Amino acid sequence: IQFFFDNTDTTMLKGKEVLPVYLNESVTDCYFRKSPRSVKNIKKATNYVSFDKYFDDQGIENYVKYMYQDINIYNNDITFLTNQFLSPVATTAPLFYKYFISDTIEVDGDKCVEMFFSPRNKTDMLFQGYLDIMLDSSYAIRKVNMTVNKDINLNWVKEVNITQKFNKNGDQGWLLSLEDMKIDFGLASKGVGIFGRRTVSYNNYAFNPDEIVTAIESKMQELPDSTVNNFD
Repeated sequence: IQFFFDNTDTTMLKGKEVLPVYLNESVTDCYFRKSPRSVKNIKKATNYVSFDKYFDDQGIENYVKYMYQDINIYNNDITFLTNQFLSPVATTAPLFYKYFISDTIEVDGDKCVEMFFSPRNKTDMLFQGYLDIMLDSSYAIRKVNMTVNKDINLNWVKEVNITQKFNKNGDQGWLLSLEDMKIDFGLASKGVGIFGRRTVSYNNYAFNPDEIVTAIESKMQELPDSTVNNFD
């Protein structure tokens, strides 16, 4: 399989060669109710490419599954990689984070302040990075780019980068539009590891409860049970 190693990529992870061996793409309709909480994800299409003849797909998926955790920056606590991290915008965050205004910028005509945040104690389970905050009465988050400090012991995880972007959706406020997560699962100090990247685009938001219920019932009748994930 020498041809694999003749086609490595160094653009995703600076200073390291990356060999693409696993790709999974899907298009999904997501239905969400806040109270009582209910979520339905109906997968409309999927495309899966791997080299299972040469690589252990199950072993790769055991690591990649950690990239499918929901990260809501507005929650006080964020579950990430089997650990609880305090959000940089949590109610008690100023007790654990330091904040510095690094710049004022303009994004698509919106004036924002770029704020750097970092842990007061570098060994705490906390994030560090940048927040782009709207300079209007909403003070909404326009973008967040964060990682974790290298002094934190995350076992087999060497590097993390999480980026989220938000777009304004009429009267509904600022909604998540893009999430990009990169994790370097350094399984050994030298040699082979796993670099995972997950990118999700969110669009076509709808907020009519009656239409959503009708759509769910229609989809449930059309699709087999194996394609429907229900979390109540």
